[in-house]
Amino acid sequence: MCYSRQNSRQVVKLLASGVYNLVFAMGLITANVSHAELLLTSNGFNFGPDDNLTLSIGITQTETIANPVDIYFVLVAPDGETAFFFNNPSNPVPVQLKVSEPNTWQPLLTDVQLSAGLDTGLIPFFSASVTAGFGTGDYTAFLVTASAGTLNFLEVKTASFRVLSNSIKANLGIFSGSWTNTTFGSTGAANLIISEVSPGVLEGTLDLDGMVGGLLNPPAETRQVEILDATGLIDSTSEDSLINGTWKLRLTPAGEITIEVKDIGMGFVNFDATGARDGDTVNLVYDIGFASGTVTGERQ
Repeated sequence: MCYSRQNSRQVVKLLASGVYNLVFAMGLITANVSHAELLLTSNGFNFGPDDNLTLSIGITQTETIANPVDIYFVLVAPDGETAFFFNNPSNPVPVQLKVSEPNTWQPLLTDVQLSAGLDTGLIPFFSASVTAGFGTGDYTAFLVTASAGTLNFLEVKTASFRVLSNSIKANLGIFSGSWTNTTFGSTGAANLIISEVSPGVLEGTLDLDGMVGGLLNPPAETRQVEILDATGLIDSTSEDSLINGTWKLRLTPAGEITIEVKDIGMGFVNFDATGARDGDTVNLVYDIGFASGTVTGERQ
């Protein structure tokens, strides 16, 4: 792995697992008595080869406490057993240890006196280019305070992320343009937003303006989809839609897109779209099917 210092400010959603579950089961968690707020952030939720991962840490203190603390910063691997402990604040290269051997755990700082008014802000501490050495799966970073010289943990802050075998970063962002109905000549603005929500979950919002399916400027449709496997493939279905359709979405790491909507209602049978992302541009070709009917009558 290659390590360097780099800024990061995106706060990640917290997910407790690994070390936290272990120490909780051992009865080592105590009440929050140090009045400290631990800060732990990441620059994303999902990473692939050559993506840069950055973890930032910090601490704020509202009241002075009499007893010093030890501070632990650790990254737990997907197997839940392999743990990388940071033990040198001036050299953020971790030591590989085991979760099941707490007697070997190494703190980042020891005998720290937390005084009122302490506010380090976020400190970009660990940065790495994601390589095959990481292995795929869910990782959890922990920032922990403990009574000095003990494993009596006072506060625990966690942040999780997922490593994939393919990067999805190029598929994230805001894509703005227009849509055109080549049959009727109608057109309008089109906006597609794809963002990360949590490890393994993306959110997409499609907003079409103009006269769309008989509706003028209909509300945007938003979907959360799970990354299917370690390759970064998304293959998702949903039955919760404004237009009562059954959705199917497929997005590959290479940016190939397939959308199928069935049983739409309002005189429409299906909406199918295929296309791909090419650099910063998304091009989709869509087809709309209309409901058929029968007209009967008799001679007067």
